[in-house]
Amino acid sequence: MGVLLIQNVINAAGGIAEADLKFAYECLNASAEEFVRLVKALWGQATVTTVEGQQAYDLPADFIEPAYRNRSNRFVGKYSDGSPRFWPVLVEAEEIFQTTLIDPKEVPRRFAVMDGGQDEARLTGAATADGPEANGEAILTDASATFTASVQAGDAIFNTADEAEGYVLSVTDDTRLIAALFNGEDNGFGNGDGYVIVPAPKKQVIFEAPSMTAGHTFILPYLRKPAPVYSKFGRFPFSAEATLAICYGAAVRFLSDDETSEKKTRHLRGLFTEGVNQAKAERALGILASRRDPNRR
Repeated sequence: MGVLLIQNVINAAGGIAEADLKFAYECLNASAEEFVRLVKALWGQATVTTVEGQQAYDLPADFIEPAYRNRSNRFVGKYSDGSPRFWPVLVEAEEIFQTTLIDPKEVPRRFAVMDGGQDEARLTGAATADGPEANGEAILTDASATFTASVQAGDAIFNTADEAEGYVLSVTDDTRLIAALFNGEDNGFGNGDGYVIVPAPKKQVIFEAPSMTAGHTFILPYLRKPAPVYSKFGRFPFSAEATLAICYGAAVRFLSDDETSEKKTRHLRGLFTEGVNQAKAERALGILASRRDPNRR
């Protein structure tokens, strides 16, 4: 759970007495993302529906990188125009820009992934009910909001009345979400408190040419970020050993600005790497077991 994870991070970093709790959680979540990237631990699936004349499409906020390779060891996605499926390959963004096609294309053969998703407007409003902090979490209620369509876990959130800042943990429904706030007086929401939500950065998939036809689908398997952990009872969907390795990786980030801790940092990084390698080995064994002929003894 979150409180134990943070204690592990602080202990690994040397038991710093006045730790910045928000920064410690940020280190923890960054380490979890790195763990996913190295182990290939969590997969998601992005589905893009083409729009006539459009070339770039936003990917989900939890996107890390493409996950599925073909037999030539190239990342691919699956494109369908309603008939046989096609498998566009991932190329560098520079290649797309150097050879981009002006005329729309019916089926793209190449795509790139890059930063710079469409800028989404900040969401502002005011709480219409009390949502006090409990176990590091607070419920924001706004009867006039449409959170389901406009907010995602990981978005930054600010309580302008309490001068607290933090992150959205989950969206309950159109009018309620759960957030973790830090550095305020109450770290919750009072009826009438103003709030600002800043969308997390997104990546985009860019085809080699604008789409000729609307309604085609492009499916891209991807490595996804785990749900953010910023509160007492938050947890990652990994084994205890993997989670401990993530704590070691977070401690490395926590100590990154401390020049006197070079030896300790190397040691912690080694422990993180050991955990990654163990998780990779366990995943490989699981893949082999799933491919084994059930009739073979």
